[in-house]
Amino acid sequence: MNRLQVFDRLLENFSEAERLKEPLLFSFSGGMDSVFLLEFLEYYRRSMNDVTLLYFDHGLRPDSLKKEHAFVSRTAKEKGARYIIKKLPVSSFSACYRISFEMAGRQLRRLFLKHFSSLLNIPYVLTGHHQSDQVEMAFLKFIKGQVSGFGSMTSSQDSGLGFTYLRPLLGVSKQDIKTFIGLHSLAHCVDESNAVLDFERNRVRHEIALPASRINPRFEKSISEFVSYYQSQQQFIFDYSQSQFAMTCLKDLANGIGFELDKPSNRLPNLVIQQIVYACLIALQQRHASALSKKRRLFYSSFRILQAHVVALSNLILSKKTGSVSLPCSYVCEVEQTRLLFVKKINEASKRGLSRSYYRGAFSLASLVNCPKVIAIEELGMIVQIDACKYDRDISLRSTPSLAYLNGDFVLKNQVFSIRNRCPSDRFQPFGMTNSKKLSRYLMDKKIPRSKRETIPLFFFGNQLAWVLGCQVSERYRVRPDTAYLIRIRVKEL
Repeated sequence: MNRLQVFDRLLENFSEAERLKEPLLFSFSGGMDSVFLLEFLEYYRRSMNDVTLLYFDHGLRPDSLKKEHAFVSRTAKEKGARYIIKKLPVSSFSACYRISFEMAGRQLRRLFLKHFSSLLNIPYVLTGHHQSDQVEMAFLKFIKGQVSGFGSMTSSQDSGLGFTYLRPLLGVSKQDIKTFIGLHSLAHCVDESNAVLDFERNRVRHEIALPASRINPRFEKSISEFVSYYQSQQQFIFDYSQSQFAMTCLKDLANGIGFELDKPSNRLPNLVIQQIVYACLIALQQRHASALSKKRRLFYSSFRILQAHVVALSNLILSKKTGSVSLPCSYVCEVEQTRLLFVKKINEASKRGLSRSYYRGAFSLASLVNCPKVIAIEELGMIVQIDACKYDRDISLRSTPSLAYLNGDFVLKNQVFSIRNRCPSDRFQPFGMTNSKKLSRYLMDKKIPRSKRETIPLFFFGNQLAWVLGCQVSERYRVRPDTAYLIRIRVKEL
């Protein structure tokens, strides 16, 4: 196996070769794949002054730690490159956040790749991922039924953390790397943890990939070609979906996000509907990531999009029924014909009947006549104006979703006025009814989406519900012919 022929063929298959001449941060493990990639990089660049080898110590091999550190140091000096050795507290990190050892290692690597990329002002991170890694990742996603990330490992990929991954070896098999290393007697480190079956990737490698390669020696190449085909199909479906519909992002909800399709769902193929749903879930996943604190920004992978989520939501849209589907990270999706509303589930406090108060104060009817009250509720983005006056029967009283006229005769002196969201024990006597009913049943009868029921403002005088914003006033506060004073409540956007 001629070295030059191997490297020239690798260059032909790597479309981003020019980027390899830029300053690089090389995630160097010391294994065969890293050593092979380093040899290729030296051949292509000639000078390694702008290359920094970054070695991560996961604490898995304490016995061979000194040898590996010495190997990294010696290799970097021989090639004329800089090097950094960083120890990762994987075990404590895993225990702290209650995630697997593999996930903890992955998140910490991303964290420090971001850190060193920013610190050294290097926009490109080089990794030794090869064809076998692509196959193993595809199998893991397939086994777990995950849609997000399946076949998403590409030769050049934006990390979303301020740097770009470069993976020149995705078209090279592990066997080819082994053969090259053996023929040229290249020194490398051996990772004994690759034989430990406690890790998911190792089980896929030893219990699925190896037996499959005995049936078909071209097994890895076949799977790799399928992944490439899958990527091209997904891109085609995405482009087609973009040309067939426009997805309108609704104004962000108080605790979520919403989307609306511009075409009836019965006119769109099922596959396109699924693509639309998947795009919405990706947007929610990104919103969830951005909402996390800076310390936990990297944990978006805990939001895993499964094929079951996509199918369930697509079926609801096609059935034209109203329903909901539970999603990861305590989200729930409310489907209302062509609307998808993604919101956080009700917390335990709300389930126990603890409502959220937006405003609470006490005033008399006389004070409202002389001095109208203006209340700003920033978390709802609205201003509430409340005043009182004598009832002039020549004036037309017509309530709207944002304006209500109430019978002021029932407002007692210094009675507490409050604005809050609902709790399970609330009851309401709608306009024109003789009996009260549970507020939850009233909101259901009015077909108000579940996502809005928890944040819709309710206006109380004392413990009596007087007005449900956007709906009706209470029969108790109905303006009658003998009413002496009116209370007017007007709501505007902040």
